[in-house]
Amino acid sequence: MFYDEENPEWLRKIVFIIIVWYIIDVVIFFLLGFLNILNVLAAANLLILLILNNYIFGNFRTKQRQNNHLRILYLPIVFVIALIEETIVYYSGGGLQGAAVSLWHDLALAIPVFLMIGVGILITNRIYKMNSGEVFLLGYICGAILEIILPVHFFNPVLILLFGGAGAGFYSTLYTAFAPIPETAPERSKIQTMKVLLIGTLICFFCMIIAGIIGSTLYAMTSD
Repeated sequence: MFYDEENPEWLRKIVFIIIVWYIIDVVIFFLLGFLNILNVLAAANLLILLILNNYIFGNFRTKQRQNNHLRILYLPIVFVIALIEETIVYYSGGGLQGAAVSLWHDLALAIPVFLMIGVGILITNRIYKMNSGEVFLLGYICGAILEIILPVHFFNPVLILLFGGAGAGFYSTLYTAFAPIPETAPERSKIQTMKVLLIGTLICFFCMIIAGIIGSTLYAMTSD
């Protein structure tokens, strides 16, 4: 369930709460299918991706730890899963939160962001050797920035409910699924973990800015 038994109990509880919130959002989207069938597609997409990421986390990380060469697959796996997710999101009407004018517009702007967040997490993990729970929370923070804070949804409790669980939670599951987590991560207090997450957020946010420039430039160069 996207954490290891050696993770602190408070960290495991937070991860569990976010996963429950994610599942609640999936159920809500299924129920909203009565209003628009595309909501069912969005819900199915989120559910399948949750199952897929959980399967990767539960079955392939042991192999990764036994063979360090598999760690180079982290960003390619992020790329493939993000590509699938964004393609389905676009065709369900939610690409770039409804602002995408074409699939290429969606992918050109979104995929560099997904990849650069992955780079930011790798850099942070290189510095601090994070455990799975910390990677999960850092992914969630990045998701909350993109899904809630930057679109200015934080004044709307309904949008916070819908995007705070499955929206931001998808980032958590994506980046934790095949994260190169060491066999034994350092034990940290809550304050130390908050420091790691703060610095990791700053690193990832800087990577998001770079990704935004790359994506915008790529789309501008190819859309004429």
